Amino acid sequence: MSLTNRYETVQIKYTGGSLAYECKETYWQYSWGWELRETKTDPSGAALTTTFDYYTDSTAPAYYRRAKSVTYPDGFWEVRQYCDVFDDYLTPYGALQYVLSPWMDTPSTPGSADPATCLVSRYEYGNPGHYEAEDAVATFIRAMALTVLPRPTTSS
Repeated sequence: MSLTNRYETVQIKYTGGSLAYECKETYWQYSWGWELRETKTDPSGAALTTTFDYYTDSTAPAYYRRAKSVTYPDGFWEVRQYCDVFDDYLTPYGALQYVLSPWMDTPSTPGSADPATCLVSRYEYGNPGHYEAEDAVATFIRAMALTVLPRPTTSS
């Protein structure tokens, strides 16, 4: 990653000219090009910030240049993992395979994400354009029937 940043401000105004929406976007220049790193909605007020992180290890081609994690303004986050096996018949190489997110507010940061302690969504691809998602808590739920769990809430 280079130290070069690019900033863009998006504004939407009402017909009369007053501001309806404003978002400041920060882009980082990586070795492969520009990527959205942060959005800050209402930068002069609430400053609701969403951050994006990317995999930068070029020796891991299934992950390289892809979204690693997203952290939302309320503290909720997701870590994305991709299929790095060529012979997985359910998930093509490089396709999104798992999304990890906090379960009961634990762990508190994406850097601590572990399938044993997170809510895990697994994506399996069948026919082109079709996928099935399995929501799971830790590994024991894999033996159970498909379960859809609500998005955990964070405490203030």
